Formats: sequence, structure tokens, C-alpha cells
Amino acid sequence: YQLAIAECYFRLSNYEQAIAEYEVLVEQYPDTRDVARAQFQIASSYALTEAYDKAIERYETLLQSDTLSQQIVADTKLELAYCYTQNEQFTKALELYEELLKLESASVSIDSELIKRKREQVLKRIEESNRKPGKVKW
Repeated sequence: YQLAIAECYFRLSNYEQAIAEYEVLVEQYPDTRDVARAQFQIASSYALTEAYDKAIERYETLLQSDTLSQQIVADTKLELAYCYTQNEQFTKALELYEELLKLESASVSIDSELIKRKREQVLKRIEESNRKPGKVKW
């Protein structure tokens, strides 16, 4: 029931309360199969409120777990790459997009075209960040 309560707040875009409810699940029921999902949703809630540093920290911690399903790993890497992009950590984002494009598994559902577009956007942002300012004509 705790997961359902947290999910309701998440769907209502009340991310602060959703985080609190997911945290209750993680702390009070650490052995439940829903802990990984709760941790993912906590990180996602931070990302949706543009608290990218907190989201990155949570996603990175989640990826250190060796009990995650392949789908959660793929979803986490996708969201983490987005957060890296928002924090202008383009190299890290690009690495994750490359890893995701190499995934070939029947147990993972990913949109390769979306990942390719995201990868291209990051490459464009890298190119733009490497440009030197032009000469000013007075």
C-alpha cells in the first residue's frame, strides 16, 4: 500500500510528498521487491523538480545495486543521461547514451530512435560549447 500511496502523489505531480512516501517504503520495508522502483521514483521526482544534483546522486547510487532488473538499469541510465545533460556533463551523458544503444536484450524495452536523437542533441551541445566567441565588429 505504501507504494500505491507514493505513486498517487507522483501522478498528482506532488513530488515533495511522493519523495517522502517513497522514502517511507525504502526505510520501513527495505526487503520488499519495490525498493528499487521506489528509489528510481525518488530520483525521478528530484529530476522533475530540476534538482538535478540530487537526482544524479540517487540514480548513481541505484546503479551500484547488483539486484536491479535489466529494465530498471536501462531506465536509470536513460534518466541519468538526461540529468547529466541538464548539468552540462555532456561526456557522461554521451557515454550512457552509447551504452544504451549497444543494449540488445529481449528483456529490455528501449526506444532506440529516442536515444539516437538524445545522443545527437548532446553532440550538438558539445559542439556549441566548444565554439570560441567570434570577433566583434565595431
